[in-house]
Amino acid sequence: MTTVRYGARSQQVNREIEAKKNADIWSEAVTAVYETEPDIVAAVLPPPLEPGPEPLVRVTITRVEMPGLPVFGAARMGSVVCEIVGRISGTRENYELAKTDFWFKLSPSPEAPGVLDQDPLLVYGEKTERTRVHESIEGELLLKEAPLDPVSDLVIRRMVDLNWTERASTQVGRIIGPVPRAALEPYIHQRYDDLSVLGAKR
Repeated sequence: MTTVRYGARSQQVNREIEAKKNADIWSEAVTAVYETEPDIVAAVLPPPLEPGPEPLVRVTITRVEMPGLPVFGAARMGSVVCEIVGRISGTRENYELAKTDFWFKLSPSPEAPGVLDQDPLLVYGEKTERTRVHESIEGELLLKEAPLDPVSDLVIRRMVDLNWTERASTQVGRIIGPVPRAALEPYIHQRYDDLSVLGAKR
């Protein structure tokens, strides 16, 4: 019988973990951390998440190769989202640490816009990250006006850190539990693009 590779498999594997067993996959990243207004952080966090003690925003731009240019930028659908301009100013100690990200696993309704057909799941992404290069950057973060990614609303009050790393990481997901769908529905636009804004006059 001919093997059909799209067919059912008797065993599933985590392809990310399997791919990294024999060799680390390294990425290059510029990370900016800055302080914004507490009410801005509260406005973008869906329940049951609550702001931490400091109103911090983290912006990370990664890529596989760096051609040596002094400007890192992020662009999507024809709009520049942000730029980080600067130069290396010092060397830092490398690190290995555990991080926890979060996301919501959503199931949008096929029958009505802006509606979920079941309660979403809150998921923690438990990540182990280590660096082989860790350097300070003297520079600035510029938030641009981008219709699909309105990060310029997250105003910068004070820069906390700006750094450059070459790093490798592995991550596994852990389901924390369901969240009432009504609490998440006003935030669906954070995950799914409203392409109508691309044609709107600004």
